[in-house]
Amino acid sequence: MADAAVHGHDEHGHPGFFTRWFMSTNHKDIGILYIFTAAVVGFISVAFTVYMRLELMEPGVQHMCLEGSRLLAADEVCTPNGHLWNVLVTAHGILMMFFVVIPALFGGFGNYF
Repeated sequence: MADAAVHGHDEHGHPGFFTRWFMSTNHKDIGILYIFTAAVVGFISVAFTVYMRLELMEPGVQHMCLEGSRLLAADEVCTPNGHLWNVLVTAHGILMMFFVVIPALFGGFGNYF
């Protein structure tokens, strides 16, 4: 008879990365995912803010042109793109409220603690 090893039922090994983080029912893991996602979207929203502040740094239009690219010759006139400004302001507000503040506070901290 071969030697059989007797193992306990609690030795199932550790879950992999995907299983641990994306298939978890642990409230602390879910809270960390909420906070991580809010931080990533927060960095994107801050990039929008920096771009808007870059435009407001000096009088006149510097970056948001209708021509699509700011690599214009010195004598060319930049036609202001008000639509891009409105899109950035709206996207910044929506991202900060619905993808950063609410998920981080209620989803992240609510699940973690």
